Amino acid sequence: MEVLNDSVDPPIKVLSKITRSLNHWSSNKYVDPKDEVPYFEEDLTPTELGHSYYWKLTTDQWILVHMPYKVMDSDTGKLVKGLKTYKSCPPYVNGSLPERHLKNPKSCIKDFRLNKEDFKVFSRRVRLIEGVLTHDEVDVELLSEDIRVLENSIDSFNTELLDFRYEASLLSSGKYYESEEHLSEVLNIYREFRVRQSEINARSVKIVVEMDKLSKETSRETEKVRISEEFDHVQKKLNEFRSAPIQRYEREAIHKCRVEHGKDTNESVPTYIRDLAHELNELKTYYPCLSRLRVVSNDEVGIDLTGVDISLTKETVIVRGDPGALKAYVGDNSSAEVDVGGRRVRSIIGAGQNKK
Repeated sequence: MEVLNDSVDPPIKVLSKITRSLNHWSSNKYVDPKDEVPYFEEDLTPTELGHSYYWKLTTDQWILVHMPYKVMDSDTGKLVKGLKTYKSCPPYVNGSLPERHLKNPKSCIKDFRLNKEDFKVFSRRVRLIEGVLTHDEVDVELLSEDIRVLENSIDSFNTELLDFRYEASLLSSGKYYESEEHLSEVLNIYREFRVRQSEINARSVKIVVEMDKLSKETSRETEKVRISEEFDHVQKKLNEFRSAPIQRYEREAIHKCRVEHGKDTNESVPTYIRDLAHELNELKTYYPCLSRLRVVSNDEVGIDLTGVDISLTKETVIVRGDPGALKAYVGDNSSAEVDVGGRRVRSIIGAGQNKK
C-alpha cells in the first residue's frame, strides 16, 4: 500500500507493509516520490512521519479516527496504548476478524474509534509529539460555493457548445467551411468540449461525495437542508449536461462539410439522424405540444384527435373519420379535406354554425 503525504512540503511518499499476524505491527517506509530513496526517519518531523489524524463524531457518539498518511504502526500504537474503549474499524489487516481481536491495535490499518474520554487522552498524546488533529467536517460554505461554480460552469458550457454547434454543424446557419481541412479544426474543438465535460462531471462527483459525508455528520440538520436544496436546483441541469450529444454534433459537422463541398446533398437523411419515431419521441420529452403526433412511417405522421385521424405526408393531408368532430378544433371559414368511405369531400365548418 502506498500514499502520497501532500500535507507537507515537499510531499513524501509513504510505502506501507500490512502485517498478516496480530503479533506484529504493520510498518511504514518514507521515501522521496521522485526516486523512492528512503529518508532517515530521525530526520523527519512528526507530520512528515504521518502523524496527522482526522476525527469526527459518529451518530452513536463514538469518535472515529482516520490516518490518511500512514497505517497503524508501533509509533501510533503508543498513542492508543491503555485506552480501554479502543476498537479497530474496517478494513482490518486480515480482512475479517472476530470481535475480540478488534481491541488489539495491530488489527487496525487506518481507522479506529474511541469514546470521548479516551479521545481526550489520545489528543493530548498527539499534541505532545507535535502531531496534528483535524476535525473531519464538511465546510458548508465551501461546498455551497462549489455548487454555485458547478452551475455556472454548466451554463457556460451549454451556451458555448450550442452556439458552436449552430455555426459549425447546422446546415441552416449557412456556409461555414472554407476548406475540408477546416473540419479537423472543428472536430478538435468538439474534442476540447468533451474534456471540459469530463472535468465538470468529475467536479460534480466530488460534490456528491462531500454531500454524502455531510449527511452522516451529527447536529448539522440545517446545513444538510440548505445544501440539499441548492444541489436539487442544479440537478436537472446536471442530468441534461451529462447527456449532451456531442457525438451527434460531430456527425452533423461532418455532414455539413460534405454538403458544402458537394460530396453529399442536404436532401437525403444524414446518418446521424435516427428514424423519425426515435427523433420525435425525444422531442416530445421537451415539447409536450407534439404529444398528439404519431409516426406511421418515415414518410408519414398522424395527428390523433377525438373522432378523427389526420394523416400527413409530403403530398397529402387526409382526415379520416367524422368531419363533424373537427368543429371543436376549427374556426370560421376553415376547410378540412375529409376521406369518408374512400370518397374525398371538402367541408366548410364554421364555429357555432350549422353545416349546410
